[in-house]
Amino acid sequence: MKAKQEVAHIFHYFVKSIYVLFINNRNLLSNTPYAVFFYSILKYYERCYDFCMNEFLLPQQMSTILPFFLPFFADGDDKSSPFINRIRKNYRHVRKWAKRTHTDCFRIYDRDIKEYPVAIDFYAGHFLVQYFSYNHETDEIPRDLVQEVEGAIVSIFQASADSIFARTRIRRKMTEQYEKIAEEKEFFCVHEYGVKFKVNLHDYLDTGLFLDHRETRQFIAKQASNKRVLNLFAYTCSFSVHAAIKGAKYTKSVDLSNTYTAWA
Repeated sequence: MKAKQEVAHIFHYFVKSIYVLFINNRNLLSNTPYAVFFYSILKYYERCYDFCMNEFLLPQQMSTILPFFLPFFADGDDKSSPFINRIRKNYRHVRKWAKRTHTDCFRIYDRDIKEYPVAIDFYAGHFLVQYFSYNHETDEIPRDLVQEVEGAIVSIFQASADSIFARTRIRRKMTEQYEKIAEEKEFFCVHEYGVKFKVNLHDYLDTGLFLDHRETRQFIAKQASNKRVLNLFAYTCSFSVHAAIKGAKYTKSVDLSNTYTAWA
């Protein structure tokens, strides 16, 4: 298996190198034969996802090799489980949209079934599971629920245990939500409508990017061309980034936390 993984790494670094070559030399695309070759590379590059996913590499490994990767379903997962079936159905639907919009951070399950009070978010090959307390006061989550949820993710996506992160959602003091819970300082990039953002699944309750604000960010971005944008309570400034990408003349982000504004 290790030898196969090494072969897959070398193979896809080669394909990626060709991809980067053409991206950095866009004038080649004005030449029709080069353009046809470039298109073929892109299609081949895309087809390699499924091959590597099923044969060699885990989702988080693929995300380190390829600039944008959405995992496929693993073969042989339990199709008799209503929980697994719901995740599969949700992901199958959202994956089409995510591929079209170049987005690799989104929710794939949100307390759809009463017996599974969790939310599962996908972040570029990583999974964040948020467990909602039954009484909203205690953060003790039944161990069998944790095992079943993690087992479902591993089964469906061929994910490794270290790519799954957990949070508990209970009533907290206002300041607790923004306090550090670790000091790992491990950031990685995700894409939202083609725009890159850094997230951190270790150190805070929140990740640095509120996924439920995505369409609002798009709405603001579409209005921002040639305008000056003031972003108050900016958190990690994602609204400002989208506005700038869409042609805002100037953006100003304000937040009480220097840590979060420096995150952008």
